[in-house]
Amino acid sequence: MKRHSPPGSSVPFRRDEIERSIPERFKDQVASAPDGIAVRTLACALSYASLDRWSDAIAAQLLSRLDVRPEPVPFLLAQGPLAIATTLAILKAGKYYVPLDPSWGLQRAIDLADELDARVLLTDAEFATSLRDRIGEALILQLSSDCPAVAGPSIQIKTAPDQPAYVYFTSGSTGRPKGVVDCHRNVLHNVMRYTHALSIGKADRLSLLQSCGYSGAVSSMFTALLNGGTSCPVDMRVETPARLARWLDELSVTIYHSVPSLFRSVMSTDQIFHKVRVVRLEGDRATRRDLELFLTNFTAPSVLAVGLGATETGLVCQYFFDHGGALPEGVVPIGYPVKDMQFEVHGEDGTPAPPGIAGEIVVQSRFLATGYWKDARATARVFESAGTGSPERIYKTGDLGRINDEGGLEYLGRLDGRARVRGQWVQLADVDVALCALPGVQEAAVTVIGEDPHLVAYYVSAGRPGPTVPALRRQLAERLPAHMVPSRFVELEGLPLNANGKVDRAALPRPAPARPNLGVPVVEPRSLVELRLCEVWEELLGVGPIGTRDDFFDLGGDSLLAVSMMDRVEEMFGRDIPVSALLADANVERLAWLTITDSDDMEAPVVPIRRTAGDRPPFFFLHGDYLSGGFYCRELVRHLNPDQSLLALPPCGLDGTPVPSSYEAMAVGHLEAIRRIQPRGPYLLGGECNGGLVAYEIARLLEASGERVGLLTLLSASAQNARYASFFSWLQVVGGALRLTPSKQRYVFRRFQEFAANQGRLSVGTILRGLARKSAVIAAELGRLARMRDGFDFPRLDPGTCPEDYRERLRAIYQQIDRCYIPGRFGGRVTLIRGREETPDVLTESTWWRTVAADVEVFEVPGDNRTKLTRHVGALAGLLDRLVERTLSAPARSSSAWRAGSCPPAVPRGCP
Repeated sequence: MKRHSPPGSSVPFRRDEIERSIPERFKDQVASAPDGIAVRTLACALSYASLDRWSDAIAAQLLSRLDVRPEPVPFLLAQGPLAIATTLAILKAGKYYVPLDPSWGLQRAIDLADELDARVLLTDAEFATSLRDRIGEALILQLSSDCPAVAGPSIQIKTAPDQPAYVYFTSGSTGRPKGVVDCHRNVLHNVMRYTHALSIGKADRLSLLQSCGYSGAVSSMFTALLNGGTSCPVDMRVETPARLARWLDELSVTIYHSVPSLFRSVMSTDQIFHKVRVVRLEGDRATRRDLELFLTNFTAPSVLAVGLGATETGLVCQYFFDHGGALPEGVVPIGYPVKDMQFEVHGEDGTPAPPGIAGEIVVQSRFLATGYWKDARATARVFESAGTGSPERIYKTGDLGRINDEGGLEYLGRLDGRARVRGQWVQLADVDVALCALPGVQEAAVTVIGEDPHLVAYYVSAGRPGPTVPALRRQLAERLPAHMVPSRFVELEGLPLNANGKVDRAALPRPAPARPNLGVPVVEPRSLVELRLCEVWEELLGVGPIGTRDDFFDLGGDSLLAVSMMDRVEEMFGRDIPVSALLADANVERLAWLTITDSDDMEAPVVPIRRTAGDRPPFFFLHGDYLSGGFYCRELVRHLNPDQSLLALPPCGLDGTPVPSSYEAMAVGHLEAIRRIQPRGPYLLGGECNGGLVAYEIARLLEASGERVGLLTLLSASAQNARYASFFSWLQVVGGALRLTPSKQRYVFRRFQEFAANQGRLSVGTILRGLARKSAVIAAELGRLARMRDGFDFPRLDPGTCPEDYRERLRAIYQQIDRCYIPGRFGGRVTLIRGREETPDVLTESTWWRTVAADVEVFEVPGDNRTKLTRHVGALAGLLDRLVERTLSAPARSSSAWRAGSCPPAVPRGCP
């Protein structure tokens, strides 16, 4: 570990360069390298000359509406090239820019524009229509998202170094937004500090992940553009950590900057980044986990820079970690002061505290922010002179810290009720006031918990029933920016109080893992994909049970958890789904449907989950998941022997093709696909639920053709209809004589099942004798069927049908096929695998299978009929591996020899 700057190729940023304006410094870069890339995204590369031309055009538009005088100009734009061009344009026009974050909501943007007495608000087509509906046409200046092809007149308005450059709004202690004002000189000095500290030059590409309204964007954007480097902006509203990781590599980013919580999400991809030379983490406290991720995901000579900065101060101090030395055991230090910045830690009496003693961090410099917009009282409260005649001032940060034994600063949190959440300051009292103002809320308190801090709201209802979480979230979102809306809501009988009668936030209980009050019942998962997603959500959110229609954000999710969750979905199911897909319906039902629609894998009769080049025969698995696509197979294969190929055969109907009328007909089609891949045995077959029944029929077809079935494993596959075998044999004889089609025979069989169910626990023979007494009725029914057109085959399903209707129609078809299926004789061995926690009736399945198969063996794995395929899939895979090993090590034998076979070692019935 070290405390000095990383190597780089920067040109020294001269001290006299701060005594000018930001546009002047930018013009120097344009003149030096007009063809150099100023802004780079995956979609475009914008040269310095193009960015200069674009910002001149926007400045000209702005000056056509306003006269030439300094004033604030707000803009509402998503992060990207247009936002960067607009920032420069406002400064070129002699104004100072005020970025409004889209995540704050339109009403907050309008309120802030009113607070500024703004005469114009710049935006684009994404927000213009909604803004016009609320504030009219006169205030709106809509910008084009395209850079002009032809240069217009160059805008050259002289701006003094001490003129305001921007206003960045943060939350104030009174509940009103607080705008930090700073000048060109201070912005340039802050750029100079970063340039020297990180050795930034023309070859550097700097990430710009912060949204426009976040002051951390100042250093990322201007440090690139005022040094001839490249700014690489990303709209984080629509990105996932996996895509962001790929983006870093594809754009060859050399300096990564974000808050630590986002860094952790991105680094969970286990990708190695060779091109990044500096990782810069600010805006929140870094942890030992961040250092470990840096050492894992980045190669030498890259360095990790952690530090302290604020909107009011810019960069104050930094500490650098490289790939040598030991990690700190305790608090991660945030370093030593950079040029022209000093800090001290003051005790309660306002004097410097000795090393090791915690106190308020106080910063002293000539280059502190000008103050707060139209709030002289707040400015005087935290800014004061450093002494008579001194050009420096002192800023009381409100941060708690201490000086360590080496003279470095350690950040310990906040002194007051403010807290950093996802890198942004939140005044807890502001959220308290907004929550208490909602209908049905009597009193409330908000606190911050978790290693990745998130807001939790505790409230007492004014009556019964109390307000639901969706209602609270919706109303708060209309009053507060997104980062100030709590992720969890906990209803209490009363708030804990301290000895002074004030709310004791430290005594607030940690949220229980129970499902919050959503105002709707829990909808149970109806497929394995939905079940697996519910499990992932419960693990990620720490609540349960989760229903398939519960909203992710109402359950406590936020934007960062959402991108982490979508990354997990991509990892598990192989589907790259953008976070924006959840904007309309952020629930498991919708997400499960997105994972199976338009899947290329479902177009093939055999889906290669894993194909190896070894000598082992492939394991053909009929997953039976006609509702969700059998994506649990992707998890299953991760636990199987790496030399074992796993080829899945999806059920019919997933892609809208007609569903065959029986499992026997399905088996014929599947067997053709299997034999194209493996012409000769021994065959390894397996299946779950209806897929197991089709696998059984495939095994019978193979046996009839003289091929060897080495392994046939069935999971949750029912053979109970075997008790009706004698009646069905009779029906086939009679139906054949009457020339009844198979579908009409199935219809009669269903009628027989209904009759048998109404007779109670009678033997088949008794039921047949009862039916014989009604032979005239049966004959008439069969005769009527013989004269009818065959109308009992299943129609083609349209995959464009809404998810709910499609599922229900497909479920009804398979239920009909289930009711009509009677397994025939098989001379080989059937291996049944059941979950130890399955319902008792599953125990009887081996009895029914023994009536049709020559040999049956039963093994147990942890879980029930569903969790054995998800949560306990590792145990299932281990058993399958042992069964395959037994099969491959045994010589080809007759059926009688198979019946004498032994169980795999250490896998007897009832084993763990």
